[in-house]
Amino acid sequence: MAMVPVDDRPREKLARVGAEALGDNELIALVLGSGTRSRGALMVAHDVIDAAGGAQGLLRMGLDELCRVPGVGQSRAARLLADVCEKKSRHNAMMYPMPFVIVFTSVILGLV
Repeated sequence: MAMVPVDDRPREKLARVGAEALGDNELIALVLGSGTRSRGALMVAHDVIDAAGGAQGLLRMGLDELCRVPGVGQSRAARLLADVCEKKSRHNAMMYPMPFVIVFTSVILGLV
């Protein structure tokens, strides 16, 4: 991260312009929290996206698969999967809300 200008670092960019302006790699880097000694969080995030075949592929990855990505251990993989699953769950709830059905007692009893 030392090579990335301060204003372009994911955390600072998030504070400056909001989460909507961040790319998938930047959002994943934030969830990972940090990189390794030799690779920053953004580089590890790129590796995660590559291993998944794109950001959408994260939905199909398991813990073991994520742990095979250099710089991603069990803790980071679990945090990333929990985040992705939660986002998917919330997205599905917004896209496919449970229908709100009102059933009148008279209809149930066949009185109408």
